[in-house]
Amino acid sequence: IELIESGAQPFLLAVPTDATGALDAATLVNRIAELEKLDVTPAPIDLAQALLRVTITTDARVLRAAEDLRSHAGRELARWLSEGGLPHQNSTPQDWPEPEPRWVYPARPALDTRLPAPAAALLGPEVWNGFFAAPFWVAQLPHHRDEAAARIETCPGTMLVPLAESGGPAGFAVYDQIMGHLESDSVPAVDAFLLLAVRGDLDIELFATLLHVRLRSKGCRTNRIIDALRMAAETGAYATVWSVLEHALPVLLRDEPIRTAGALLALAIECASKCGAKGRIPEVDALAARKGSTQTVKNAMLLRDILN
Repeated sequence: IELIESGAQPFLLAVPTDATGALDAATLVNRIAELEKLDVTPAPIDLAQALLRVTITTDARVLRAAEDLRSHAGRELARWLSEGGLPHQNSTPQDWPEPEPRWVYPARPALDTRLPAPAAALLGPEVWNGFFAAPFWVAQLPHHRDEAAARIETCPGTMLVPLAESGGPAGFAVYDQIMGHLESDSVPAVDAFLLLAVRGDLDIELFATLLHVRLRSKGCRTNRIIDALRMAAETGAYATVWSVLEHALPVLLRDEPIRTAGALLALAIECASKCGAKGRIPEVDALAARKGSTQTVKNAMLLRDILN
């Protein structure tokens, strides 16, 4: 705002062209070309934000147009596009999951030293504070939702859907944020989970691993998580929820089943029957063969029969 009000620039390069905060590459090329005609040098912070937001493209015409730019900003954009932009960083903590399940927080990614100085200054500290500012942080890195998720210290539920709508890999940090809200702020967490599934971005195996670690953690409100998964299933996503449970149940039922295994199996019965799932799960079969008439054993028998 200060740049515009001061008259230093007639417009900002970094204004997004998409609700996620992303900026179309051809649009950015045209904006820089217009500033070149006006002999205006964009502010370094504006250019840095534009580079973080621009969508990398393989369109030869756009790349040629960027190469034809002669200003410093034009050369920076051409280099940025040719190098593929900001590299993606892995948020998975080392040695996770450990043999003894425990809940961990995502690793905070180090600042990429290859960033232009203004971009590094724009991203600021490795951990972002500010509950209400979280959606704006996500919009600063619209192609790096996993890094944004790992950086935000206090994650509001309102941030989850913008995270799911954003671009780039959805890794440990994204699923960690969603899983953390399934116990408390379940509606946006379920919405984000379903949105990732609809977009084809849901990593079933990773989400299932986070689920079984969380459900085996001390102090976990397991019934709330099960209720949230049921909420997701009842939108019609029975097959999606079943695919998560199919990966998680073997670990959750192995040796000593979790305390709420009966409720989890009841959800699995509902999902498997609705989506027509078939196939054996040895841990379900072993639990169904146990003596006794507990609800857990009864539900294991029902699930076994449905799958067989």
